[in-house]
Order: sequence, then C-alpha cells, then structure tokens
Amino acid sequence: MATGSVVGPVTVIAPAPPGTRLDAVRQRLADHIRARLGGSPGAIAAAFASGDRGSIAQGDEDAMRDAGLTHLLSISGLHVSAVVGGVYFLAARLLALVPFLALRLRVPLVAAAMGALAGIGYTLLTGAEVPTIRSCLGALLVLLALALGRDPLSLRMLAVAAFLVMLFWPEAVVGPSFQMSFGSVIAIIAFDGSAPARRFLAHRAHEGWAMRLVRHLGLVLATGLVIELALMPMALFHFHRAGIYGAAANVIAIPLTTFLTMPLIALALLLDLANWGAPAWWAVGKSLDTLLWLAHVTASQPGAVTLLPGMPGWVFGLMVAGLLWLALWTGRVRLWGFIPIGLGAVVTALQPTPDVLVTGDGHHVGLTGEGPDLLLLRDTRSDYTPSTLLENAGLEGQARRLETWRGRGATPIFAAPCWCARGAPLPS
Repeated sequence: MATGSVVGPVTVIAPAPPGTRLDAVRQRLADHIRARLGGSPGAIAAAFASGDRGSIAQGDEDAMRDAGLTHLLSISGLHVSAVVGGVYFLAARLLALVPFLALRLRVPLVAAAMGALAGIGYTLLTGAEVPTIRSCLGALLVLLALALGRDPLSLRMLAVAAFLVMLFWPEAVVGPSFQMSFGSVIAIIAFDGSAPARRFLAHRAHEGWAMRLVRHLGLVLATGLVIELALMPMALFHFHRAGIYGAAANVIAIPLTTFLTMPLIALALLLDLANWGAPAWWAVGKSLDTLLWLAHVTASQPGAVTLLPGMPGWVFGLMVAGLLWLALWTGRVRLWGFIPIGLGAVVTALQPTPDVLVTGDGHHVGLTGEGPDLLLLRDTRSDYTPSTLLENAGLEGQARRLETWRGRGATPIFAAPCWCARGAPLPS
C-alpha cells in the first residue's frame, strides 16, 4: 500500500493480489475499533491494536510530533513491551495462585513463554514492520534473560539485538528508526547504571515512602531528559527538527499509554465478545482525549520545536561518537565524550541557512531570505517537495511561488533567464 500522485489517467494492468487472512483480521479489527470509538481517539486506538494509523487527523498527528509523542503512534518497543510485560505479569500471578501448578512448574519460565507468544502474535497482528520485529527481538531477549536469572537490561543484551537486526536488515542501520530506538535504550541503560543515578536511588534509613516516590519520579524525569538530549542529534540530522518539552510530556504520556490506555483497549475488546464493551471504550476515549490534550498543550508552548538547517554528515558522526563514548565508558573518563558532542553542537548552532536549495533531480529550486517562507521557482503537484525543502532549510513558514515575491522585479537578475550548472535554463 502506498500514496502518491500521477500525471494522466490511471490504468489498472492487473488486480491487486488478495491479502492474507491476517491482513483481513487486521483490517476488521481496525474497522471494529473505529466503529466503537470515533475521531482521532478511535484512530489512535486502532493504531495501538492493529498498526493502522491512517485515520489520525493531520492536526493531531502534527501536535503529537511537535510534542515529542509521535513515537506512541508507531508500534515499537513501548507497545511490544507493554503487551509482553502485561502477559508475563498476569501469567506469573495467576500461576502462583494455583498451588498445584506453582509447585510443579517453573513459573518464570512458563510466564516468559506466554509473554513471548503474546509478543510474537502482537507483532504479526500489527503488520510485522521492521521496527516492530526489532522491538519483539529485544523483548524476547529480555524474557530469555529473566528465565535464566540474568540481568535483562544490559549493553550486552542490546548488542545481541543490534547484531540480529544488522544480520537480517543491514540497511536499517542508516535509518532513523534503528538509530533512535537503540539510542534511547542505550541512554536508559547507561544513565540508570551510572554512579550518580545509583546514589540518588540508594536506600536511606528512616526515609518515608513519599520521599522514595519523589526520588523515583525525579529519576524518571531525568531519564526522559537524557533520552531527549541523546536523540536530539538524530532528530535534527534526519528531520531537521527537535522538541525540548518532550521529556516532560513523556513522563505523563508513557505511563498513561502503557498502564491505562492499552490495558483498557484489551479489556474493551475482550468485553466486546459479550457486547459489554461500551463502558471500557468510553474510558479508552477519555484516556486518549487526555493524551491528545497533552500533545496540543505541549506543542503550543513557545519554543516547543527547534528547526535547524541540514546537519553535515561528519558533524552527526562526531556527535554520535561522543554519545557512544559517554555510554560505553565508566568513571571520569566518560566525560571526554562531551568534547565531540559540544563541538558538534556549536557547529550545528552556527550552521547558516542555505541561500539556494536544489532538489536531487534538479527540477525544483528554492530561495530563502524571505523570513520563514521559501520561494519556489515552479509549481509542484504535491506538498512533499515544498515540505522537504522547508525542512532542509530549517524554515517553518510556507513555500510559495516566486511570482508572489514583491521584490522580484527590483533587481535585474530576474529580467534574464537563470542557468543551472548543466546549462538548462530555469524559469525567470
């Protein structure tokens, strides 16, 4: 399935091949959820359950992106972990309630097997995209570590998961999905295992539960901030934009999605088997309304999004090298990683806005200098090229034709044809 634009009439050469039974199940599930819950809440609920995110309103999707919450809309580690973790927890607790089974079975091993089956089934149901498969592999490794009594969150485990992905999908390494998903997990492991974080969470005598809760919430906020800072070079390199309030928004959005919205969706679907799901769907709608409200409030704050021109590849490599140095080393020697990160940040901040942008095929040219707007020398049939040029220029205005520029007749440069490097004339 794809979207695009064509010139002239469309000729159907052959009918599309029929989808698999799983595709039909996925479509029926998405249609059922949208029928039970309308608007963007229903579309987001359908995305959580089936991976179909095509019905989300553009304004809501833009708000989620600018608030740093767009990762919630694609099936990735958060969703797979919620499903696997929920099934593992329920299976372990239910088995422990039956003495006959608890005394004869290795409860963690059985619970891990049930969680693995749930994760694989959820991955297949939501389309088995590469990011979802990668998340499922990571979850399976965590379950294996739990079953063997090993530390489930370690850089060794992450290295094994990365090796498996590179073995089957080597092209994923240069994509933002691979880099940002593994980068966020590396940041979590490195930060939570650092000496300052361990000292902050260390048990203190005569400390009440309220203070311990405050410490844990503070560490969650600090971890979110570390993740945002670690992923900012990747977001700027690939998308030329990054948010600064995403850490605070995710502190609310991730627990809301993981511990309330997704369990409620599962409960509603279960109750729908007896046609009793209406109250649960109402609760799902309220939780997703809260998520969208949080996204719009966060995205509307001043400075919520930082736009910068395209980052050179060597600067991106320099910053990633510094981040990996911070993550892989311990002690004071890890602080040397701030040197390449700081150098890359300075170069990025001083990166000038290009005066002229030319698409790779040479068909479209954009001129900057009109504030937040971009001037195009010719029309396009879609919004893709203008939006791409705006992103690469680090501008947040609109792309408009050169004829709309009031000053185009004030200089003789526009009185004669303009020639590109290959000698082909561009429109005056």
